Amino acid sequence: MRTVISLLLLFLLFQPSAYVAFFKLQQHHIRKEIKQKIKRGVPDDELVLLKIAKNSDIASDNFFRLMFENEIRLDGNMYDIVRQEDRGDTTWYFCILDDKETGLFTNLDGWVKREFDKNSDRKSNNDRRLQSLSLWFFGQTGDDRAIKPHFSIAEHPYVFRSKTWFSQPSPPPPQS
Repeated sequence: MRTVISLLLLFLLFQPSAYVAFFKLQQHHIRKEIKQKIKRGVPDDELVLLKIAKNSDIASDNFFRLMFENEIRLDGNMYDIVRQEDRGDTTWYFCILDDKETGLFTNLDGWVKREFDKNSDRKSNNDRRLQSLSLWFFGQTGDDRAIKPHFSIAEHPYVFRSKTWFSQPSPPPPQS
């Protein structure tokens, strides 16, 4: 029972990295499956032909990306390259539309977005906490506020001021 609880706590502690490891494991299985399908042979009617000009804007666009040596991501869809042909200034990619890997990357993108949203929520909560603490400690808000203690130094002469930059330093004594 203790091992189950400790494993559960360990999983919760490393949840983001566990999700990435799970993603990589799923991606490995999907790639292996596609590789076996390509080795068995894919009929031409199942192939998708992508014609990409070598000097076009789409080749440098975010919507088209050579992910790995035999994979393309175009408009959010993953394609596995079966073969390619160079025809002048255009490259013809004969591909398989990989629905499973497309779904996997869609899930990863959604997870990353949720994690960033969580972090932005935490950031806004931390900003609100910091603002309320600054109100409580300093009694003022705004970025241009001067942080001043709520007591005078004359009343408490032995209090060490940690922030000495609030006032001008006294000039050095004249040299004789």
